[in-house]
Amino acid sequence: MGGSVGIVALGLRDQTSQPGTVAQAMVSPVQTEPGVPPDYAIANPDETDSAHVDLARGLAPSVVRVDRGSVRGSGIIIRDDGLVLTAAAVVGEGGEVAVALGDGRLLSGTTVATDALTGLALVDLPGEGYTETELTEVPASDIYGQSTLAIGVDDDGRLVLDAGDVAAAPSRVDRADEGLPALDGVLAVDTTVDPVVRGGPVIDEAGNIVGLTIWSDDQWTYAAPNATLRKVVDDVVDTGQVRHTWLGIDGYEASDNGWPAGVAVARVAPEGPSAGVLQNGDVIIAIDQQLVSQMSALVVELRAHDPGDVIQLSYRRNGQPGARTAPVVLTPRPSSLNSE
Repeated sequence: MGGSVGIVALGLRDQTSQPGTVAQAMVSPVQTEPGVPPDYAIANPDETDSAHVDLARGLAPSVVRVDRGSVRGSGIIIRDDGLVLTAAAVVGEGGEVAVALGDGRLLSGTTVATDALTGLALVDLPGEGYTETELTEVPASDIYGQSTLAIGVDDDGRLVLDAGDVAAAPSRVDRADEGLPALDGVLAVDTTVDPVVRGGPVIDEAGNIVGLTIWSDDQWTYAAPNATLRKVVDDVVDTGQVRHTWLGIDGYEASDNGWPAGVAVARVAPEGPSAGVLQNGDVIIAIDQQLVSQMSALVVELRAHDPGDVIQLSYRRNGQPGARTAPVVLTPRPSSLNSE
């Protein structure tokens, strides 16, 4: 489970400063003139029903367009002091980005965190008083198989809406061809989105943010789930970095190899937290009594923890019925793995 993490310590810029405009000839502000209330026009009205329009417009004051060079994307304001959550694929290597608000302002934002393992990034805007939206807790189990709506903003400031149903289980996206780490534990939505939607929120039928669009291919759109959004934000705000845990194993899905459902252990790192507990060939079946039938489910359970947490690891050995359980103290993910 390789990946890379790039973090800039979150010393949110001086909040007494006033929002300023960014001078980039290649980027234009949204269609609304400053001082004129936005109408939140829909870019694809023929593909959108009225219920989706109402939901999107309710969230629209917090949805922004994020541009870095020729890359266009979206984001969501999650704090009134200007913290924007977006996709790492939008901000690239970070630095300054242009952020267009629905009221017509075009601001210069600073990337304060990027995390390749979750596909998320955080951008800080100058000043305060922004319209924020709350990341309320929505369990992923409540989202699997449900209808959702992805929201973004196009170059003219219009809302771009894409509806789709979420697959019934967490997914894994292999991005080796792009030179990027795999995305584990993501929501897979059966729709292809406009590129400008990447980085924008995904909401359920009640208008709750259940994820954020981070990647797409020619069949699916992938979103970081709600729990991942909240963990990344909390980690960066509290510590200046995303805290990833490490179990110290290489594994594969045992159900694909004739084993009982779970994650089969291919290698145990001698210096890892599982050394002395697991052996090659063991099959991990649960963490804290939460079943893990595939690698993505294992990642989801581990991501809910911080380094230093003690988990109860349940596993089978030698194909025998019944399970063994042992405590394991999770450790920080080694930096040497970040380039894999």
